[in-house]
Amino acid sequence: MKNKAKKIDERQEKQKGILLEQLKKAPIIKVACERVSVSRATFYRWQEEDDEFRKAIDIATIEGKLLINDMSEFQLLSLIQEKSPSAIRYWLENHHPDYMKKGKLEERENLSTPSVIILEKYED
Repeated sequence: MKNKAKKIDERQEKQKGILLEQLKKAPIIKVACERVSVSRATFYRWQEEDDEFRKAIDIATIEGKLLINDMSEFQLLSLIQEKSPSAIRYWLENHHPDYMKKGKLEERENLSTPSVIILEKYED
């Protein structure tokens, strides 16, 4: 019986690791669970029961969002290079003070420092 429980624990740890890798690629729980064939209920139960897994989820999700942000910015730049008027307008309205809406410009001027996210790397 102990051997069976050990095998289950090993399988779950492997699934958790794969889930974390999936969240780093696409930070959407539903998608990660489907790719690993783990139910969302199981995912949330593991998250509730395992503090280390919960912390790792937070880090993996942040990494995934940063990756998606980078990919999105790259795509936006590609559209700008292709002379897409909506992409050009979007960039200017969000990055150039002459094109920003009044409220957005005031909001940017009130920012004191940029936000920084520090990710800790956990070693096994």
